[in-house]
Amino acid sequence: PSLTDLMLIVAVAFGGVGLSHAIGAPLAAWFKANVSWASQFSLDAPFVWVVVLSTTLGLSLSFTRARNLEGAGASRLGSLLLYFLIACIGMQMDLLALLDRPWLFLLGLIWIAVHIVLLWCLGKLLKVPFFYFAIGSQSNIG
Repeated sequence: PSLTDLMLIVAVAFGGVGLSHAIGAPLAAWFKANVSWASQFSLDAPFVWVVVLSTTLGLSLSFTRARNLEGAGASRLGSLLLYFLIACIGMQMDLLALLDRPWLFLLGLIWIAVHIVLLWCLGKLLKVPFFYFAIGSQSNIG
């Protein structure tokens, strides 16, 4: 990808998310003030609207010429930005709080063990190539 392609990908991504943030907060406030059942479905939370609006914008752009940015590496850059998002969310976690509940580590190990055993058994049963193991694992965990 050229520098122009990368700058265009980043501009579309940050522009779309910025637009979603600009629209999401007033939209959440409107729902909170005018729709009595909005809090039941978190429609009064700005973050919900940011996610809904940015996802809708991304899907809408896939029907335009912007879909050609995929050839310039938009998915790879999107994956990189997703990892940054996950890291930022994780940085807000209080890891010391886990020391109060050590059984959560055991629960996590059991959960991952069941995940691995199920995927391995089904993969062997269906004679699936290893590539599909990885994709199935990531989609299940995601």
